[in-house]
Amino acid sequence: MKSRTNILKEKESKAIMQLSLPMMYGFLSVVGVSLVDAFFIGKLGTHALAAFGFIFPLIMFFNGIILGVANGASALSARAFGAGDIKSVRRLTTDAIMLGICITFILSIITYLFDDLIFTSLGAPPEILILIKEYVHIWLLGSIFVVFPMIGNNAMTAIGNTKSAANVMLLVLLFNTIFDPIFIFGLGPIPALGFRGAAVATIASRIFIVIIALYILIKKDKIIDLSLPKIKDVLNSWKDILYIGLPNALTNIILPLGFSIITHLASYYGKEAVAALSVAERIESLALTVMMSFAVAMSPFIGQNLGAKQFGRIKTGLRKSIQYSTYWGAFLFLVLFFFSDKLILIFNNDPIVIQHFRSYFNFLPFSYPFLGYIFVTGVTLNVFKKPFHSAILTLTRVFIVYIPLAYLFTSLMQVDGIFLASMLANIITSIFGFYLLKKYRKKIIGE
Repeated sequence: MKSRTNILKEKESKAIMQLSLPMMYGFLSVVGVSLVDAFFIGKLGTHALAAFGFIFPLIMFFNGIILGVANGASALSARAFGAGDIKSVRRLTTDAIMLGICITFILSIITYLFDDLIFTSLGAPPEILILIKEYVHIWLLGSIFVVFPMIGNNAMTAIGNTKSAANVMLLVLLFNTIFDPIFIFGLGPIPALGFRGAAVATIASRIFIVIIALYILIKKDKIIDLSLPKIKDVLNSWKDILYIGLPNALTNIILPLGFSIITHLASYYGKEAVAALSVAERIESLALTVMMSFAVAMSPFIGQNLGAKQFGRIKTGLRKSIQYSTYWGAFLFLVLFFFSDKLILIFNNDPIVIQHFRSYFNFLPFSYPFLGYIFVTGVTLNVFKKPFHSAILTLTRVFIVYIPLAYLFTSLMQVDGIFLASMLANIITSIFGFYLLKKYRKKIIGE
């Protein structure tokens, strides 16, 4: 496969597939990292797995903020690249990386100072809080290395170089899989660090990835500007990035914030419920990567075609992306609904954990065909420069539908009420997404 897709000339379905396929195995690798962590941490026992479940919202929060910056820059870069303005692409990519580093540094300090308050508010008991802090304090020290590749990968994707972006993510999985057992259980002169070893493995693998990503961005794609910029130009660039990036970050924050509330709700039913929810969310994320790949592919596809004013290609591309996502959602329903009881045994054999895990996939798979529409709509609204509407879509899904229904149904069905609420939230939000996408597609590119 060519390293860069000609988004403006390839047939729409072919261009989407060329953009999506590398991102699929790239996304699989990113979620695979989380599953590899869960696999090795699960060997340390249910306490460690539950601690990892409480940490997951924090990692999602950090990732969400930086992805907001990355998505804001990539949406603008794709349009600039489609219009032939490579100078703006370089400026946006460079400034987005600097902005991401500044934000991550500030967030790391705040998290370190208030870690007790953060995790006790999530419902973490004292014996698990000790484990959580062992991991988080190490992770915060290297958080810049964790988030940097996200911005770089989005920059590669914006210009159609999804293959390099995906290869970077695959290397993350490779390094993490090698380092996890070494630092968790020890090897030769390297002592067994236990739960904190998973954090060390994460940071060590990302340091290698930063070096590789910089090489691609500077030497191969040539979209990093190494000249000393004017402060005014940087601030203007940050302003443009944050116009899309802030509401996009808000969208990304809504998910971990909502998951934090749900984790707290699940904690009332014991550490087994939290452990089951943690593993189920990771397996679901892995299964949904194909849908997310089709959605992410639409960012450079729509952006470049908007820049080139090829509106007919955008309409066709949207239709194809939604079709592909719906087909995959139907396939996931068949697989996860019928085979979930086999999957949990890979991670944990606690009978209560198994029971909760099985219940999760008795409900959620019914809503998977609807999720693809939500993903594509969110990405499209960002590229259409309607980021606040994208945020409203996610806000509706999590805080207006999911969480209220979860509290209502848990009073009737206990933990199963969380799963039923999540399923209904996906279906209801997809209907709202259909309305938003139809409205703004008509305004911007016509029927």
